[in-house]
Amino acid sequence: MSVVESSVESPSVPNRDELLAELKIEISRNEANNQRHLTQTLDKCTIYAQAHKLKSLEILIHQELNGYGRQVPAYRNTNLIYFDHGGQQIEGLEQYRRYPIVTGVSKLELHLKNGLTLILPKQILDFLSQQVGKEVATAHVSWQEIQQLLNVVRQEVIAYVKQMPTD
Repeated sequence: MSVVESSVESPSVPNRDELLAELKIEISRNEANNQRHLTQTLDKCTIYAQAHKLKSLEILIHQELNGYGRQVPAYRNTNLIYFDHGGQQIEGLEQYRRYPIVTGVSKLELHLKNGLTLILPKQILDFLSQQVGKEVATAHVSWQEIQQLLNVVRQEVIAYVKQMPTD
């Protein structure tokens, strides 16, 4: 074994109680601007799942970290804010505000500072524009909604990990 190989430590496997304690730590918006705490904790959950051969937990964590395909859990629905081309918020689309967020936690934590702007398909924008009687240009998820979503993800992962076998 070379010096380089011996100096690189493989990550240690956290135990279930350590994971739960770390998952329960919530951070403020200012802290979140400089940290990716939930992403790092979910990475540890992956190590735990792999070490204990917990495939369902590993799949859940992978989807939460990297994003979902078509099937999004109901808890990942959040509220959108719609804007016109001038950047003015558009009212009157309340029934279309709920939207599934497929973006992974790692990207959501990066978006936490400014919110997430979504590029919706033209057909959806056209439909919304018809509904409100003016052109809808974009949709936005506020930093508050992202923070709330991250907290919900945290709680869902805690509930899932609590079901797992103890070390």
